[in-house]
Amino acid sequence: MASLDDMNAIAGNAYRAGNLEEAIRLYTHAIEAYPEEIKLYTNRALCNLKTGRMGKCVDDCETAISLAPDAPTLKSVYLKGKAIALGGWSVRDGPSSVSRESIDSGLAVDISKADALPLLRHAMKMAFSLSSGASQWVSQISELGISLRIELWREQEEARRAEAQPLTGHARRLFQADMREQVSNVESLRNAGALDDAEAEAQVAEIRRVYSNKMSDIAVALTGGELTMQPVDIPEALCCPISFELMVDPVVLPSGVTYARASIDELLALGGSQDPMTREPISAASITPNLRSVTLSTGLSIPSRGRASSAAETSRSVYVCGW
Repeated sequence: MASLDDMNAIAGNAYRAGNLEEAIRLYTHAIEAYPEEIKLYTNRALCNLKTGRMGKCVDDCETAISLAPDAPTLKSVYLKGKAIALGGWSVRDGPSSVSRESIDSGLAVDISKADALPLLRHAMKMAFSLSSGASQWVSQISELGISLRIELWREQEEARRAEAQPLTGHARRLFQADMREQVSNVESLRNAGALDDAEAEAQVAEIRRVYSNKMSDIAVALTGGELTMQPVDIPEALCCPISFELMVDPVVLPSGVTYARASIDELLALGGSQDPMTREPISAASITPNLRSVTLSTGLSIPSRGRASSAAETSRSVYVCGW
């Protein structure tokens, strides 16, 4: 039987040559010979990711994690999160989950794109401890995490607005019928000579004003006053590179990179001493409030549903552990 290194190298050559199907076949053959070797699963997971087999990628990553549950590899956690994030699962699909076997032939387990966020956050924290190559990992994870978080916000907002529109339409029809009846009554009084033209026009204007105010109140009650507005896009620059959330209390480090204060406070409390993105030395004294970002963040409104779901996302049954 060929050695582990030889089999891994041959499969790796196929991967680098762009022959992904052959690489998957070779990694599968190697796994049959060395079923406890984690890197074979994560290498095959990467091939599955690149061929669009997101369910199989997740399966390989979960197997790799199960082989070392107390010390999973960064690659296994990150690729699992990336596969979930890119797998096409949407918060608009019923209960925000679908079966992986409906995407490919992977294990049938309900999963949501939102499940990728805690995995990517954990992968980010794992990347901080790397002695080399950390910046590249951090950059990739941050870009994917922020992009996914913004996508989920947008989908939540679209779903919220879609739910509100039928209710608003029904209310509008009821108010319009009532308004038309009141206007008709005023016209009848005018035709009967009980009101002159000026009085009738004033009463009709008041009826229309009341109708307009009622519709505004309905819009506020159902959609936060944004029914007639396009969904607000959250700029990537206002999302924390570590937590991926909108920064409520942004701070800037000497590198010029802005983070959520809570993320940096946690990093320092756990013994971190480097800027996560640039690896420059940092300390509590080097943290400065980013007042411009504070002003911009204050002007944005994230749906309360988005905030509520954020807590739920981190409690879902996915693999997450501490620093």
